Amino acid sequence: MQFAADFGAAELRAVVCAGNEDQIPHALSVYVQVPFCRSPCFYCGCTRIITRDGRRADINLEHLLREIELTAPLFDRDRRVVQLHPGGGTPSFLDSRQMTTRIDSLRPAQRGMLLDDDDVIRADAISRITRNGALDVRALEQRHGIDFNRYFADELQRMCVLEGEGRVALTAQRIEVSARARFLLRIVGMCFDAFLGAQSTPATHYSRTR
Repeated sequence: MQFAADFGAAELRAVVCAGNEDQIPHALSVYVQVPFCRSPCFYCGCTRIITRDGRRADINLEHLLREIELTAPLFDRDRRVVQLHPGGGTPSFLDSRQMTTRIDSLRPAQRGMLLDDDDVIRADAISRITRNGALDVRALEQRHGIDFNRYFADELQRMCVLEGEGRVALTAQRIEVSARARFLLRIVGMCFDAFLGAQSTPATHYSRTR
């Protein structure tokens, strides 16, 4: 993907309208940027702002909600969102309230985007991993009314590979990312992504560098 200064609002509308006219609705992927980090990773080339002021995330959220209000109505309602990816920056910059607000802002009843329950559940699981370095299984079950082990049976198989490599610790109550794999939080979280997770083979997808 390349960004260009000559691609503006008019060009965006033209591309969206062209996609809406297809007889078979095209699925959508939504990338929600969190442009803040508390400290720099010097290998990272992402556009981000280094700050410890959590209030800046609230200002950014206001702009995001406004952008959703302006953009979502352009898309036909039969174009289903099949992938929701928080990135940045780093999603772990956000507190629980800020992350929940971002996820809820994309619910179909509020913003006209066709997200189903699975999209929301997976986004929540990913955000918990990337934000906290851990996932409370019971908390996720209670919030979404699911049996975690059955719902994420395939994802848990991928997690077992990571556990064998010392990347995560698995118990009946919790998934915990190990200290040495903290720089892989986003990659671990992507095990719960319906699209990326299905494409990856854990044994070869993750570096075995010690």
